[in-house]
Amino acid sequence: MEKSHICGCPQVARRATTLRDSTRGSNSLLGRRATSPSPPAPCESAQIRYPEAWTHIGARRDATRGLAAIQRHRFLSPVVPLLPGSPLTVSSSLAVRPSIVRVSQFAAVLLLLAKAWVMFVHPPVGDEAYYWLWGQKLDWSYFDHPPFHAWLLGLVSVIGWSLLSLRLLAWATLLGTLWIFWLWAKRMSPGSPSNWWWPAVALYLASPLYFAMTSIVFHDHLLIFLVVATAHVLLVFAERFEAGHRDFRWLYAAAVLLGLAVLTKYNGALLGLGMALFFVAHRPVRGVLRTPHPYLAALLSIAIQAPVLWWNLNESFASYTFHISERWGGTIPLELHPNGLSRYAVSALLWVSPFVFPAIAGMFLRPSGAPFADRARVLALCVFGISTLTTGLLSLFVDVYFYWNIVACPLLFPLLAG
Repeated sequence: MEKSHICGCPQVARRATTLRDSTRGSNSLLGRRATSPSPPAPCESAQIRYPEAWTHIGARRDATRGLAAIQRHRFLSPVVPLLPGSPLTVSSSLAVRPSIVRVSQFAAVLLLLAKAWVMFVHPPVGDEAYYWLWGQKLDWSYFDHPPFHAWLLGLVSVIGWSLLSLRLLAWATLLGTLWIFWLWAKRMSPGSPSNWWWPAVALYLASPLYFAMTSIVFHDHLLIFLVVATAHVLLVFAERFEAGHRDFRWLYAAAVLLGLAVLTKYNGALLGLGMALFFVAHRPVRGVLRTPHPYLAALLSIAIQAPVLWWNLNESFASYTFHISERWGGTIPLELHPNGLSRYAVSALLWVSPFVFPAIAGMFLRPSGAPFADRARVLALCVFGISTLTTGLLSLFVDVYFYWNIVACPLLFPLLAG
């Protein structure tokens, strides 16, 4: 979005005075409290400095139309004077009601206590012991999963064999995920990030699927963290790219994290497809597709799968054969089973949480208006759509487990808090 100078137009200046006078005494804007007036900016520097803004006020644009556009798009950016010398400003914080914050804090603390009991008191589930033994017999890969999780279990086993050492990784990845949620909360509500973070944490932990899979040491807890970490690094790259900084190190860092996600569990590849769709769906970053970097980054993610390919080459492609044919009793059947889709949809709805899907549907229909939130929204919906459509299509032919679509929703929870 080009910068728009507004100080050289007398008509706009007169409109600004009228608009300012008409808004005195009003204590809110866009349903939120107005911030303190910013000091008047020098006329020669009075311009919109945020290329990410959804609206701008040009020299030939009516000030009233500018305000109406801001209200329509819920434009919220770092505190920006709408007009030179005007006390009317827009807050950067997306607001969450205090009552919701208090309830979220109470719920999150209870859920964390319950999670602590599961992690440190509940005996190991069968597959936890199975994967733990993988870590004691390190290999390039394993029969039904890639090796990265097993390698990390082997690393933590040096502190001994106990529930603490078994589930230590689950706590580490949970804390890492919540820390990234905090970074997002600081971007979406810089004035009061805790008011955004607590509801996001409560929503995330209240989901039966994510509560369960981040409490036990299946591969999914690590996959979830890597999905969120990959998305965060990619969003940093996208933000810098949109601002004109061609720093592709962030893109390659995202590629490494994506490679590790797929090296943890095969359905991590759905994240990669969602990222590819993001570059197409989010117009400000489409230009990167005209450079070699996204394709080199994709090759880097694929190269990280070399241990899995090497293991399969030496084991007659046992892992690939198992997932493609043996687990289905042969090749994937091509006979349609429409009831399979309905069963999968109901189980996914119940396990993720039926209460969040109306909000997810709303995200498809309207942007939030905050630049970071809308950039993250596009990425989250791309990953959600690709993962859900892929597993839904597969459910027409075979039985699909509810946790196969676990990649779809982690990015949505920190965006639903408002």
